[in-house]
Amino acid sequence: MRTALLLLGSSIALLAAGCANRVSSATSIGNDTYIMTAKAKPSPFGVSSALDMGTLIQEASASCTNRGLRFVLVDRQENPGSATKLGTGSVTFKCEK
Repeated sequence: MRTALLLLGSSIALLAAGCANRVSSATSIGNDTYIMTAKAKPSPFGVSSALDMGTLIQEASASCTNRGLRFVLVDRQENPGSATKLGTGSVTFKCEK
């Protein structure tokens, strides 16, 4: 019984990790301004159209703060997707001193 619970817990953790969003690295578009994009990943139970915009903004912020700079959000766009299309999103931001 204990082994079965351990295997079940491990399986759930692997499935959850496999459903995370794919986030690009920060791409410079000039004047200390950058863009990052994300795309929801398909779920083993069907298409997951949800995109976690909060995680995308946190990763964009970390790209600035890791260099000792301040994150300033310029724009964000989100397409929630549908039952047959994955959700996508992007953030445009500046890294300021």
